[in-house]
Amino acid sequence: MKKIILTYLGCVALWACDVPKPTQNKITQFFDIAQFTQQQINILIARQRAQPDWRVHKTIHHNSQTESHELAIKDWNKELALFQQTNLNKPTLLDAYRMDTLRDEITQDIQRIRYIANADNIYTQAVDIQYKAQQPYSISIINKSHNTIYTNEQYLEYISDKGYKIVQKQRIWGWRSDEFTVEATF
Repeated sequence: MKKIILTYLGCVALWACDVPKPTQNKITQFFDIAQFTQQQINILIARQRAQPDWRVHKTIHHNSQTESHELAIKDWNKELALFQQTNLNKPTLLDAYRMDTLRDEITQDIQRIRYIANADNIYTQAVDIQYKAQQPYSISIINKSHNTIYTNEQYLEYISDKGYKIVQKQRIWGWRSDEFTVEATF
């Protein structure tokens, strides 16, 4: 009986020991689009709380039909999910992009950073970040996927304190093209 109790206590003691697990550091070789988007979402939520009557003008185009509304956005995370999902910092993409930086000639402040995919089979083909007063204020993303049956293109643009635009174009072989656009102004 003593052996069972000692064995049990020994197992509990070993199990209770805090064995540090290896940590995986988040690699941020490129601009963190999800973090930028989350900051913008936090600003929009704060604005909505401070101004409960604040509305967004949202226009939706689908092929030749257009619809516009003034509305309060209930879930900004859902509204801007496509921006948050863009991640250039996946481990598989570390060598997938080349970066071009435009700086002010006098101050050397960054004005724009552009990431361009090195291959056609990478979903996010380009990201363009505009800076004002050394802070990112505008982001544009071009996503593309294609195979022998279809081509899918997506253009995302977000401008701080102004609005966003999402354009989705899909072409299926043997069918007509389908285009969907959402524009929102704050």
